[in-house]
Amino acid sequence: MKKILLVCSGNTCRSPMAKIIMEQLLKNANIHNIAVESAGLYTTNGLPASEAAQIVMQEMGMDISTHTSQVVNEELMTEADLILAMTREHRRFLTGLFPQKKHQIFTLGEFIGQPELDIEDPYGLGLEAYRKSVQQLKEILTVVMNFL
Repeated sequence: MKKILLVCSGNTCRSPMAKIIMEQLLKNANIHNIAVESAGLYTTNGLPASEAAQIVMQEMGMDISTHTSQVVNEELMTEADLILAMTREHRRFLTGLFPQKKHQIFTLGEFIGQPELDIEDPYGLGLEAYRKSVQQLKEILTVVMNFL
């Protein structure tokens, strides 16, 4: 089983939304040999997905109400075959902490051939910012699927 790790700052917005979208895309494509996990760089374990993230995902028919945050750690990084970060800053931080994995760490934008593209954090910016992030994630992850 291959594993993809999606990483953002707090693991309460972007990466959990990306995780559930990716899982749905894999399910729709009848791909069962890829597991998806999410984690955050600057978080604590056990936080729920933000309320706005839950609302926006519910609007899409997806439920992240049971999500709890987790901090990026050695075990998650070791198990991951591919690590996709939301921003170039996240990628730089991850490659600094885990240099042995640098060839497996990309930003989502970089992975799809748009290295300048970052997924901006919608936290605290209202539902419209979350909707924009979800749409961006859905479009990018659909392209990511073509590479898997």
